[in-house]
Amino acid sequence: MSSTGAPIRVLHVDDEPDFADMTATFLEREHSQMTVRTTTNPEEGRRIVADADIDCVVSDYDMPHATGIEFLETIRDTYPDLPFILYTGKGSEEVAADAISAGVTDYLQKDTGNDQYKILANRIKNAVTARRSAVEAEQSRYRLEQILKTVPSCVVQLNYDGEFVFANDRAVEVLGLERSDLTSRAYNDPEWEIRDVNGEPIPDDQLPFRQVRDTGDPLYGFRHTIQWPDGTEKILLVNGAPLFDADGSVESVVFSLTDITEQWEYEDRLEQTTARLEALFENSPDMIDVHTAEGTIVDANQQFCEALNQSPEELLGQKVWEVDRGLDPETVQETWEWMDVGDRIELETEFTTNDGTSFPVEVHLTRLPLEDGDRFMAVSRDITEQKQRLQEIKSLKERLELAIEGANVGVWDWDMTTDAVEYNEQWAEMLGYTLEELDPHLRTWESRVHPDDIEAVNAALDAHIEQKTEYYDSQHRMQTADGEWKWIRDLGRIVERDNDGEPLRAVGIHVDIDETKQHQRELEQKSERLEEFASIVSHDLRNPLGVASGYLEFVDDECDSPYIEDIEQAHERMEALIEGLLTLAREGKSASEQTPVTLADLLAECWDTVDTVDASLTLETNQTIMADECRLKQLFENLIRNAVEHGGSDVTITVGDLDNGFYIEDTGIGVPEADAETVFEAGYSTNTGGNGFGLSIIRRIAEAHGWDVSVTNCSAGGARFEVTNVESTGA
Repeated sequence: MSSTGAPIRVLHVDDEPDFADMTATFLEREHSQMTVRTTTNPEEGRRIVADADIDCVVSDYDMPHATGIEFLETIRDTYPDLPFILYTGKGSEEVAADAISAGVTDYLQKDTGNDQYKILANRIKNAVTARRSAVEAEQSRYRLEQILKTVPSCVVQLNYDGEFVFANDRAVEVLGLERSDLTSRAYNDPEWEIRDVNGEPIPDDQLPFRQVRDTGDPLYGFRHTIQWPDGTEKILLVNGAPLFDADGSVESVVFSLTDITEQWEYEDRLEQTTARLEALFENSPDMIDVHTAEGTIVDANQQFCEALNQSPEELLGQKVWEVDRGLDPETVQETWEWMDVGDRIELETEFTTNDGTSFPVEVHLTRLPLEDGDRFMAVSRDITEQKQRLQEIKSLKERLELAIEGANVGVWDWDMTTDAVEYNEQWAEMLGYTLEELDPHLRTWESRVHPDDIEAVNAALDAHIEQKTEYYDSQHRMQTADGEWKWIRDLGRIVERDNDGEPLRAVGIHVDIDETKQHQRELEQKSERLEEFASIVSHDLRNPLGVASGYLEFVDDECDSPYIEDIEQAHERMEALIEGLLTLAREGKSASEQTPVTLADLLAECWDTVDTVDASLTLETNQTIMADECRLKQLFENLIRNAVEHGGSDVTITVGDLDNGFYIEDTGIGVPEADAETVFEAGYSTNTGGNGFGLSIIRRIAEAHGWDVSVTNCSAGGARFEVTNVESTGA
């Protein structure tokens, strides 16, 4: 800031308060920008200087507390450059000498005339102006130094002979030499190879130095390459100006040299990019048009023209509301007015071709930094198919919601980053609540899970989070609004993870299985009673059967009768019936402990434990399923035994995969079509020596797993048993 017209803040220290006030009044009258503070005590004056922004101190010499010289010395200790005028009534050469020695800025003796205040005002103004000018000069010098240090260009000065006389710190980056190395060089030093940007040599008289020196005119925007002594090549932007001596002759030349190598390469890349963008504009699958703030189309790509079935000549000059007939000119122009350069808006509208056909489009409108912002680019896409898909999705969603409502399935959507959960009405109603009564948070579910079930539930959930299972599946009890416990099957899946695999979102359903669980408990109780009954019956039958068998041995020892062997066979038949009855009762229980079982491995084990005579086994399965291994083994053993008994000792047995289960078939005689539904009934057997429980036991084992089992005949004519509704864990 210039010091001209700036306020001047003065401190006047004098032990005569009336004189001090009068002096202040005269000074402020003489100089409208001058304000004067007064005090009678030098110590208080020192504090005022410290606390206020004082431009000049005026002080008396002879004061009770300290002399003006002593006061000056305390000021100079802290403010060495602050103007200090000794304004004293005691004048002598000795005082003046002491004042000058102490570093006083000016010395003025009081007199009785009013002119002394005008003189004092001028002395103050001159002292302050001089100090401010010195400060400004120092600041200017400092700023110039900083500019030369920080300016991105290399600044050099060459004398009339072209020798370097000055260079800033950027010289090493631009010219490849330290500042100290430049003093012995000239602009045409052979160690530098200077060429134009195309690599051609530049004549000496056309080099920037010669042009500026010889013409005396500045030079702007000259570009050339320079090769450093070490072989490094740069592209420089050169701006130069002459410096004249007192006679108006060119004395030296100052240049700013800017390394634009990267910029030049960037501009080259930009040209290539521009070419690619132009190609993209023309060949884009989207419709692109550019229009003015008045709505006039000034450019359009091929896709835009083809979609509207018009040539470029027909489209250019049209208004955008002629293409989009749903637009209101005033409304759209108001929208353009509030858009800033770079702003983008999205909208859906309809375009109309010249034959009157309309189609929906999605438009992305951007204000371009061209023609003072008077250009807008619209990138439009035909969304006819998208609209159709959205309508299909909407219809599907509506049908799904109806299906969920009809099936009474509770749905949950879990934000795993915040634990916010969205529940549907059926989820709440399943537990006896309304949706408004439930907090949409994970704790709403957690707090209602039975304490005895929570550990297993968390284990199933953790296994899915750790990607050990394809989905989360748990059967557990949840507390209803009336305090009762209800069995729920909870199924879900993580549908979104971040780049590190951390889960973000999961969705799932609740199914009310309370009645199923109740029915299952009733079946288990019936099964237990049946097993208990069978055990009692078998015990009551085995006791007299054992007695009969014992007495038969006595009879066999005492007499020889052809009927004894028939009696023994009857006893063995009764023992088999009793054992089958027990097995059938036990197999009615549900298969609760299920683990992954590889079918091929288990079948190989079963083949070794069954008397297969000369039969052969063909495995066409690589499936692993969830099953009670012990009971599944019994199922296979019964089926293998059944195939050997009915198909012959050399029968071939094949086991293979189905989409949702497996099959086992043989090359035997097959099953009569009329018996397909009765073969699984207890007591059914076509073998006179059989007990009729084998296939019934197979059905019980399948049902205990929740599977379905059926029998038909295969293409080879033998029996084919199909087990479906099986949970597979993969190959």
